[in-house]
Amino acid sequence: MVFGTVGAQSVLSLPNWIETRVQFAHTSSLSTPPLFQLAATQTLENPNPETPLIPTGNPNSAELLILEKAPSPQEIDFYSITALLKNTPQQALTDLEQIRDFLAPEEVLILEIQIVYHLGQYEQTEILSDGFLETFPDSPFFPRAYYYYYKSLFLQQKFAENQPELNEIVVTHLPGELQADLLQIFGQDALAREDIQRALRFFLRQLETAPQQSPVISQEILTILSTISQLEFLKNVENEFSHFDFIKAELPYLRLKLLLDQAQYQPALEVVETLLSDTALQNIPDRLEYLSDLQKRLRVLLQVNPRRIGVILPLSSDRSQAVRLTQEILEGLRLGLLAFKETEKAEGAEETNSLDSHSQELAKLGPIELIFRDSELDPNASINAVRELVEEEHVIAIIGPITRKTSEAAAQEAQRLEVPLISLSLTSSIPDIGSYIFRNNQSWEQEMKALVRYAFDYKNARRFLILYPSTNKGNNAMALFFDEVTHLGGIIRGGEVFDLGQETFVQQFEKFTNLDRLIPLDEQEIMKEFEEKLEPLHDFDALFIPIGRSNIDELNVLLPYLAFYKMNDIVLLGDSGWNDYSVVSAIDKHVKDTVFVDNFFKQSAQAHVQRFVRLHERYFLRHLNYKGPSSYSAYSYDTVTLLMELLALPKNGNHFALQQALLKMEPYSGVTGITTFLANGEAHRELKVLTIQSGKIVSVN
Repeated sequence: MVFGTVGAQSVLSLPNWIETRVQFAHTSSLSTPPLFQLAATQTLENPNPETPLIPTGNPNSAELLILEKAPSPQEIDFYSITALLKNTPQQALTDLEQIRDFLAPEEVLILEIQIVYHLGQYEQTEILSDGFLETFPDSPFFPRAYYYYYKSLFLQQKFAENQPELNEIVVTHLPGELQADLLQIFGQDALAREDIQRALRFFLRQLETAPQQSPVISQEILTILSTISQLEFLKNVENEFSHFDFIKAELPYLRLKLLLDQAQYQPALEVVETLLSDTALQNIPDRLEYLSDLQKRLRVLLQVNPRRIGVILPLSSDRSQAVRLTQEILEGLRLGLLAFKETEKAEGAEETNSLDSHSQELAKLGPIELIFRDSELDPNASINAVRELVEEEHVIAIIGPITRKTSEAAAQEAQRLEVPLISLSLTSSIPDIGSYIFRNNQSWEQEMKALVRYAFDYKNARRFLILYPSTNKGNNAMALFFDEVTHLGGIIRGGEVFDLGQETFVQQFEKFTNLDRLIPLDEQEIMKEFEEKLEPLHDFDALFIPIGRSNIDELNVLLPYLAFYKMNDIVLLGDSGWNDYSVVSAIDKHVKDTVFVDNFFKQSAQAHVQRFVRLHERYFLRHLNYKGPSSYSAYSYDTVTLLMELLALPKNGNHFALQQALLKMEPYSGVTGITTFLANGEAHRELKVLTIQSGKIVSVN
């Protein structure tokens, strides 16, 4: 761009100065100034970074840049103004006005550039410095003007056109502090353009220019190196920069990180063993301990058998519930292993599911083997079980445990060893332990969301009552139901708790129906005279009772109260515990409209669900008091079959690859529904909405 003659008046005192005194002719790029290289080789005075460079020359020369200066009572001159720039730019502006006419145009302009910069007017700095570069390409002030041009663009988050030759010339002829700062800007600009190698070159030159900032710059360089995600690119960096000792020392660890991220365990082990052979490592105990532990883990990983899955259950427990759940899970696991063999024979070629696509490939790789360990319902035993399964049995993944404490302990150890673990616990926080931890069981939160949403959308319910047991499940279900109702804009008209084994529910139902409300004495007398009774008030649409088959006795006691308090026409809401025919018989005769939700619906007409049910009947019908597959059988069946589907692909044959496959897997059509894993490892599926019709459980979605 071409500047006109720079006048004596300040750019700040006349806002339109640029428009009125300067004509711009924008060009697409800055070219290397033809005369600058000669001017830049002059002997320059005052190298202080905040002091503009003043050219020397012959006073009689036509190229003289400093005009004769008139005496000033305040002894104001170019240098005194320069000294004010950083701390008092406004005073520098005032002083400039007094001697403007005694300075050369380029002196005035370079001072104005610095004044507006220190006043924080970066757009004006950009305009003025750009004009300077076009007008005075042979000026010794060119490097400084270029610095402020680039700096103003950087502070405005703008890109400057990349001109390597000009950048190099300018950097070479700037004083130390400005040189280091411009190199920093060049480096940040290169990073913004995702040119890491070029950025490293600038930062390393900055390190040489400003050794006093060595710790800060070195750390920034190491931070940049840590962002490298490709081994090939790291090799390029190694070839160019390994002569810097601090980079050379860090390169093996960067390579190790990338190899581990890409599950290249054999070369990673080689790097670890090379590092461990360094005697200097003996003086860094923390790093020595880390590498020694990593060496052991890598040796274990290299022996992983992708056909072996570990299972941790309370096998030796004599507690009735633990025995029942363990048996149900074992049934599901057994049927899962049989699924591949039974599919064609039991169902025919027309009935296929997502497992069939990989069944032949799985057969080629060999049968899946389940390796069992006893949790003993003890956290320490569960930790040892995980360790044995990984380090001695070399399993690819672990299923279980089922209780909260054992699942938490096992999950922490599995996360430490970085082996995928899918817990069958009801505790929803288990996956939060780490990225290798998953959970596949019912989710009370998902249940409440589905139940309330259906009540809103299809039952037009907005006013709710909650009657819940004083148990952990009851309290959780109540809180989640309450939150979801209020989130959707509904109203909780009342919430009452009861104790298991409670014999009467009069207090709870009288509160629900406002029969405990206060009546004025005169109204009481009238009602007594006419032998009238207080009528229950029904200012609600639905009642939620989160109890299931394990509390069938409570249901048998409380449900008759619905008729007594004239609540037969309300919508009765339940959780997955209602998906049991022992509950159906209790509910059906008392309420007309019921809604509950569950993941597993064994009466489903879906082919793969009926295949699972028939397989269960084939192998377990002979058992005493046979009731068909439970939800735990279904969850364990889906868990082992989806693992087998993923392991049918050789690329998923290590812990990291399997963990990634679980997180990224396509929706899996299991007997508990179409399942995916959320980013936190929690299984997510669309729940089935169920109701009772003519004494049968039926699905409504």
